[in-house]
Amino acid sequence: MKRLSGFTLVEMVMSVTIFSIVAAGIAGTFFSGMKLWQRANQTSAVQYDGLWALETMARDLRQSVDLPWLGFTGSAQEISFPVPSDGLLYQLTYTFDEAGKQLLRTRVLVKDLVEDKEAEGTMRKTAADADAFSLSFLHRDADTEALSWTETWKPKDGVCVAVKPRITIKGEEFAKEIYIPIAG
Repeated sequence: MKRLSGFTLVEMVMSVTIFSIVAAGIAGTFFSGMKLWQRANQTSAVQYDGLWALETMARDLRQSVDLPWLGFTGSAQEISFPVPSDGLLYQLTYTFDEAGKQLLRTRVLVKDLVEDKEAEGTMRKTAADADAFSLSFLHRDADTEALSWTETWKPKDGVCVAVKPRITIKGEEFAKEIYIPIAG
């Protein structure tokens, strides 16, 4: 008698069960990898915005010049200082717009400020979707040479040693200490 070859029902059920377990493990790993990739992609965009805004401010502060009659001014939400660019002298102002949730950079010609013309500055966003922004200024006491952080800066104080901007975007905070070369 000739014997028929094939799989029994038990063998088929076992192989389908093993295949299903392996496929479920692979699918679970794939989907968790996709979620991780999406979260990393979103975080890198947030980090890019925050770090780019701080680097732009750092570049501008390091190029600033000391003009006692114009000087540096600053508060917890705004900083203003003179910067040469394109052969002209500008006053840059960084301001946080809480309503619009954005950090703004305004550039005005110093010549227009001196001549009391209506200053037409150029404004651009350096960071959007910002939850918060704050500034601190590093002050050197003339008598004791001690350094301390303060929340405001006035032109009579000269040039601060450093500025520490902090920006929070989508719950992630970025901070940077920017030392100003002309502070001496």
